[in-house]
Amino acid sequence: MNRYFKLNYIASFLSLFLLLSCSSKDKKNSLKEDNLRGKVKTVIESSYNGRLYNDVYEKRNLVDQIIKEYDEYGNIITLTKKNAFGFTINIERSYYDSIHRLITRDFYNGQSSFNSKSRTNYDENGNIMEVVISDYNGHNRGGIKYKCGKDGNVYSMEVYPDPNDRWRGQRGGLERMSITFTYDSKGNKIGEVQVKQDLGSTDFIDYLYDSKGNCLRQVRTNNQKDTLGTVEYDYDKNGNKILEVYRNHNKYNNYVIRLVNLQYDSNNNLISYVQTKRNSYNTIDNLTGQVYTKDGDLIVERQITYY
Repeated sequence: MNRYFKLNYIASFLSLFLLLSCSSKDKKNSLKEDNLRGKVKTVIESSYNGRLYNDVYEKRNLVDQIIKEYDEYGNIITLTKKNAFGFTINIERSYYDSIHRLITRDFYNGQSSFNSKSRTNYDENGNIMEVVISDYNGHNRGGIKYKCGKDGNVYSMEVYPDPNDRWRGQRGGLERMSITFTYDSKGNKIGEVQVKQDLGSTDFIDYLYDSKGNCLRQVRTNNQKDTLGTVEYDYDKNGNKILEVYRNHNKYNNYVIRLVNLQYDSNNNLISYVQTKRNSYNTIDNLTGQVYTKDGDLIVERQITYY
């Protein structure tokens, strides 16, 4: 497994469990974490390859579909990913206790081939302590340990691998990583330090906010204080994020590598976005009708149904 794939797999895995609210009292439900408003029942997100034609982005062939189903309390219960031909790639099923805390999450390859399970443990105060991952045979595959503050925020996460090294270096295996967070007086996350022990690297991420609590900019640097990349955001009058600008940095220059334009419905729920990939000359890549991955230009549309 190469370094790029490891980083992306770890990031994808952590996104499932990066809970910035420790306790059940302060916990966001899945709708809030997904920035959805109202009694949402399902979201179908369809990704299409994009092509610039006469200064307009055309929707080309389907890349994949993600279908999310929520219960009446706003918790996600099923996430299904399908490929362009409609075949199910994987399914995640989530289960909750009587006070709507996530307890277990089952992962399947295809429709029914069980792959792995996660279990979330809490302390006597209801704060999240640990997420433990097991494989299809019930063997420990590693997990994440959390340290929480009295304010309900997570202040550190420790990712640990399979203790018996069954999964080290394989798809589905975890690498050792520690993450610490700092917050301002309003509870906004302003700093993050990611130490990847197995990869021998440390990244620092700083966040800047406006007076309304909207994140305007994040900057990633390394141990040598070199800027690796930045992301800048813009918002509409309702506080909806309408633009993301990703920049790559090196010792010579910085340039935009990706733009994301977002659109919302009357409920202020995201219904579509266009991701535009740019090259090192800061010009839009000239795309054809060939198949691109999600790292390329995309047009993403969402269909939302309500209870």
